[in-house]
Amino acid sequence: MALSITPPNLRCSYARTDTTSRSRAADRPGYLRTGKRNVNIAFNKEVQKRLSWRSKGTATRARVTMMPVGVPSVLYENDFLDIWDVLNKERIVFIGDEIDEEISNKLVATLLYLDGLDSSTDLFFFINCHGGDVSSSLAIYDTMQFLKSSVVTRCIGYAYDIPAFILAAGKRGSRAALPHTRIILRSPVGEADGKVDDVLNETKELTKIRDHLYNELAKHTGQPVEKIFQDLTEGKGFNTQEAIEYGLIDRIARPRRLSNTIHQQEKTAPGLG
Repeated sequence: MALSITPPNLRCSYARTDTTSRSRAADRPGYLRTGKRNVNIAFNKEVQKRLSWRSKGTATRARVTMMPVGVPSVLYENDFLDIWDVLNKERIVFIGDEIDEEISNKLVATLLYLDGLDSSTDLFFFINCHGGDVSSSLAIYDTMQFLKSSVVTRCIGYAYDIPAFILAAGKRGSRAALPHTRIILRSPVGEADGKVDDVLNETKELTKIRDHLYNELAKHTGQPVEKIFQDLTEGKGFNTQEAIEYGLIDRIARPRRLSNTIHQQEKTAPGLG
């Protein structure tokens, strides 16, 4: 028995027969000069795209090519909460977007609130970020120094520019990164244009900010300021082992199921992170 399928949204439709409607319809893609819809190869391709046929001749749904990803809700203390809220309750804060004023304010507010709840327990910063506004990032940095709680930093994925500076500013001895993390440090970048005086003023301000960042970075890494100036003038990239040697992090974080194996390997193969 033949199978007849006419999807509702693929039915052929006709425009009104008045002249104005015809002229407008003629300008629309997929319509003829008469105002009637052009049921042609494109229409048939659309049908074939929506339907696939088995060898027995039965129609099936088109294959789903992508699963929509949302923010899951999880059970926490007898209630379903957004997973980000659950992590915040566990004193874990993520920097996953380019840092701007809005993100900076949210992070600072979260840090202050969690520190007020319990100042005797560490806070955890997870960083996977590719830069951001210097002033907004320095607000996060200053808040980290202001808190009574220690801030433990973890890098997952990458930390470019100012997020790498925040990574290095974590609690000494507890700064870590996953094995394939990439860290890049460069001088601050300005976007001044217009009058010469405006460009010169921004250059002076950026120079002050750069000098301050480099001096603070020297304190957190133990590197001489002169070496930091020399290394970061053109920008410098680090893998995890290089970041340890430079003083940006203290160790490489590995999955717990592999920690015992790696520990045994380190005894026989020095140099593994």
